[in-house]
Amino acid sequence: MNPKKIFLAIIIIFFLISSAAVAKENDKKVYLIIANRLSLNDLEYMKNYNELINTGGFGLLNTRGLHGYKGPESHLTINTSKKAFADYLSSTFHNATEKYLSIYKRRTGEKVTQGIINLEINYLKKINENNKYSPLIGALGDNLHRFGFKTAVLGNSDTADDFIRQNCLIAMDSKGYIDYGDVDNILIKNYEYPFGLKTNYKKIYNQLNKFKDRASFFVIETGDLDRLYFYSEKLSDSSYNYMRRKILKDIDLFIGNIYKELNNNSLLIIISPNGGDIRYKENSKLTPLIVYGEDIKKGILTSNTTRREGIVSNYDIAPTITDYLEIDSIGFSGNRIKVIDNKENKSLITDMYKKTNNISNLRKNTLYTYALITALIILLVTIKIIFNKILKFDLRILKLLLIKILIIPLVLMVIPSFKNGITVFLLLVFYGGLVYLILKRKDILSIILILIVTYLIIIIDVVNNSKLIKYSLLGYDPIIGARYFGIGNEMLGVLLASVMLLLGFLYKNNLVTYLILIFTIFIVGNPNLGANVGGTLALLTSSFYFFFKGTKGKLNAKNNLILITLFFIFLVLIGFMDAFFNNTPSHLGKMFLNIYNNGISIFINIIFRKVLMNIKLIGVTIWTKILYVNIICIMLLVTLFEDRIKYVVNKKKSIYIGIISVFIGSITGLIVNDSGIILSSIATIFNTIIFLFTIMDFKSVVRK
Repeated sequence: MNPKKIFLAIIIIFFLISSAAVAKENDKKVYLIIANRLSLNDLEYMKNYNELINTGGFGLLNTRGLHGYKGPESHLTINTSKKAFADYLSSTFHNATEKYLSIYKRRTGEKVTQGIINLEINYLKKINENNKYSPLIGALGDNLHRFGFKTAVLGNSDTADDFIRQNCLIAMDSKGYIDYGDVDNILIKNYEYPFGLKTNYKKIYNQLNKFKDRASFFVIETGDLDRLYFYSEKLSDSSYNYMRRKILKDIDLFIGNIYKELNNNSLLIIISPNGGDIRYKENSKLTPLIVYGEDIKKGILTSNTTRREGIVSNYDIAPTITDYLEIDSIGFSGNRIKVIDNKENKSLITDMYKKTNNISNLRKNTLYTYALITALIILLVTIKIIFNKILKFDLRILKLLLIKILIIPLVLMVIPSFKNGITVFLLLVFYGGLVYLILKRKDILSIILILIVTYLIIIIDVVNNSKLIKYSLLGYDPIIGARYFGIGNEMLGVLLASVMLLLGFLYKNNLVTYLILIFTIFIVGNPNLGANVGGTLALLTSSFYFFFKGTKGKLNAKNNLILITLFFIFLVLIGFMDAFFNNTPSHLGKMFLNIYNNGISIFINIIFRKVLMNIKLIGVTIWTKILYVNIICIMLLVTLFEDRIKYVVNKKKSIYIGIISVFIGSITGLIVNDSGIILSSIATIFNTIIFLFTIMDFKSVVRK
């Protein structure tokens, strides 16, 4: 026999024996109970669930999969720890009986004798081949099997017409295999329940006892809330509410029976991978999450993925399981869930839940209204400037309207975070002062004050853990799940414009000016503060331009090459430090680690994803139209008022440099961010307003 083959066989046998020894020594158990379509308001009918809240970690789970918050994709995302797609066909799981074993072997080439198998595992992989996130299907199951741990699944959400077995997606390995369980024979007939079917909790309980000495990870599907979701259109309101409360009572009783028998070597996780029922009084995409077990005290849940107290991602479930079982987490992009001690966890989570949902519901319409009003005012002012002799009305009114647009981002940032009227009063006083300055024909001073206050509040807030931005209507929405911490693209557009234009007005060719730029870049790029990679690159390009033009440097081919080189060195340096010296890497650090582990193709996928997202947003978002309006207005004014612009450029060149710097940063932000159109459009709004002021009152601008 070939010596190399013998050596390889010895290594494999040694690895398998070591893995089995790890599993044998570690007798910890993880129980994942799925109460799908559960909402926070349901908890008032669940006594045992509330007992767990009083003794364990409680929080909210972001349920987003690849495309949305419903169906099997959120279940699969838990197992891949990257956004993945699945449908009900790809979740065709059955007990490994003779009938299904032959189909499974024919399709996969795998030979098993027991357990649960996915007959459509190849189809599941195929529909994720072009997934821009490149998920590792079955990552959790593979990690568990790699170290000799067995998996088990019990229950389903079957209806009278369809197999609904998405719960199995959480426990399977990359071959679509689960070691133990029962998904075919777990329901009983009961005509008081949806479709006349009910989960047989007694059988599930008996099966748990049967497998508890064999498996280490159990996924238990309660199922009845899912069936109610599919059956709800056939029910009256009273019948629906009656069934829902009855089902909640059953689930709660089962939860009570489970947690009362848990020993110190057990971890209990209760999740709802999908949001609530649209028929119900509450249909949030954030769902309640419980983590209960040894060394877990009453508190609220968080993770390094979200860095947000009370909210975790479905990415974080799998790393929490592997961390508890003391094994490696390979292929996960999430982080383990942690518990922060808090005696008022339920009331705190409830308040956060309401506030987050309210802001999420208001956000789209508010920003749309802001964008629309902005476009109309900018168009109106542009028309007035062009047809000044025909349209006879006071320019001061238009200036006040422009000032309103400039101050709105500050208002949207500050007001939602305060419950009293003090902040509103202070903003009114501040705005009153601006109006006074406009009436006294000191409008440029008004602009400078707005830029100073806006810049300082954003910077101070980012340093203070972004407490205002998190609940700002111009901040990021944790329900969408694109960003949970740092500074988002909306606010980055405001910051970019504020700092560059402010320095344009107050420019002095001294160290202070460039220290402000360096400090701003550091705040935005720091993984523990702004953590916005695209925003950092946008600030870098605009700052480089500002520096070179401010010091009368020439942007020739040689200097451009130097800038590009410095640009990439800075990016690589930040990414390397974030990846290898930061315990909680940001998006950039995770990208570097991903490239390090999986090759340059990951970077290509990221670029492709960002380009696709920008193309998608350009086609549908109101911000694209705002950007078009700004560009058209500026082009008209540049063409018609060339003499005034040249006058400003010659007499007060720093203002011109500031405007161009914002423009360059906006282009960079548009290219390198997956929602860069928002950053670019908001920054351009500030740019256009300053441009309009310089055209309306260019001699005053120059004197300042």
